Amino acid sequence: MASVYIEQSQEAGLQSDLDALQQLNALDAIRDELRGRVSEVKLPGIVVVGNQSSGKSSVLESVSRVPLPRGQNTVTRCPIQLSVRQGNPFAATVQGGAELTSPDAVSGAIKAKMNELCPEGRFSEDPVTVSIRQPSGPNLTLIDLPGLIAVFDNPNKAFIDSLVEDHLASGISDDNLPVRHGNEVFFQPSEHTEPASALADRKDQHNVIVCVLAATSDWESAAGISYAKKHDPLGERTLYVITKIDVVEPGLRAALDILQFRYLRSKENLGYVLVRNRSREEVDQHTTAEQALEKERAFFAGRNVTPQQLAVSKELRSLPDDRKGTIHLIRKLVQIQHSEIKKKMPGLRKQIDFLIKEDKESLASLATYAEDEPTAQRELHRRLVKATTTFNAVYIGDYGSEDRTEMKVASQMQHRLHGLRDKLWSEIGGRHGEGVFSQDEFAQEIKKALVDEFVPLPNTHNDLPILKQLYVRGQQ
Repeated sequence: MASVYIEQSQEAGLQSDLDALQQLNALDAIRDELRGRVSEVKLPGIVVVGNQSSGKSSVLESVSRVPLPRGQNTVTRCPIQLSVRQGNPFAATVQGGAELTSPDAVSGAIKAKMNELCPEGRFSEDPVTVSIRQPSGPNLTLIDLPGLIAVFDNPNKAFIDSLVEDHLASGISDDNLPVRHGNEVFFQPSEHTEPASALADRKDQHNVIVCVLAATSDWESAAGISYAKKHDPLGERTLYVITKIDVVEPGLRAALDILQFRYLRSKENLGYVLVRNRSREEVDQHTTAEQALEKERAFFAGRNVTPQQLAVSKELRSLPDDRKGTIHLIRKLVQIQHSEIKKKMPGLRKQIDFLIKEDKESLASLATYAEDEPTAQRELHRRLVKATTTFNAVYIGDYGSEDRTEMKVASQMQHRLHGLRDKLWSEIGGRHGEGVFSQDEFAQEIKKALVDEFVPLPNTHNDLPILKQLYVRGQQ
């Protein structure tokens, strides 16, 4: 029976067409190459979010068939890019490290890399990249984010919230071109220009959201569902995954109807899928993925279950089959991924072409490589002369055709010295009699103080030591 179920699993998404797999591999390669420039290129992706203890890690384990880090509180302290590909034999790498030949070794390698990126329990926005070749795995790439924290006074809550916001509000459209203005990249549709941050309201501009909800929790107060509603109010790009269905009391079907009514209002919504993950006891007993899938199937069929589980199972029987089980979750994720890449690849190509063009222009603006020392010396002399000429022009206020006398460096220096002189005269000279210093003496004392103290030009930070020195001299 288990072998039949595994065959169904393979049909769920492992036999992707060659073009889809090549596009997925190309996208992962682009994501790796552009690490450090992620703010400049919006890559389509599937982002997994959920509250702590929502069963998010268990869902990813069921999809990848590889154990992931577990523990109390927040175990995931940075994004984890989980890339699974079908292939033989099993192999895995973490951040391009040594090849791992056992699934049980993956969790420890992820923890080690996470501790390297996030020392002393800190958090990081830099991802840990995990690549898995799995004989019975789907062709999928998911981005797992740290679990959302419900406690408001937790010191890590603000960082995690910001990290999730950034991922849910990122993505690409198939009709927008990037444009750089200063240090910010804009995306320009054919008819107008708007900053990337302003495109947050466009449904085709975002990553797909996989929102994991525990059936045992209060969904209305779940942070994950709040973010999903904020960034996708109609549910057009959010797939809800309901976990812990085997430990919830009867009444789940009514909760699902409310979820459908409130958060999946669009006819094009991605819907929800219910899954039964391995329990803590089953994890400790090393229950295999195949055994867990068989237990899940038995639960939905109402076989070998407790009376409470049977009551819940009966509630769910009227739901379509494609909303029940890990196999259908995998199938749905593969379909969503294929659709997203196909839809957004043209826009991604435009963005990369823009960056290539920009980089080529930057390279062209660099000086020609000097083949010998005399050539290098001539180039250095030319640049020094140019820099000196530019500084002299700025010093005298020569800005080409513009008359901007107030921008002269000399004028600014003189204005600031006069201002400090007047300030000293009113604050010190006036207090100790008109005969302490004359106006000219004040100017001389200012200059002497600047030389003696080796301080920069006077400004609000440098006034105090000069005032103190002149005050002492005024008392002598």
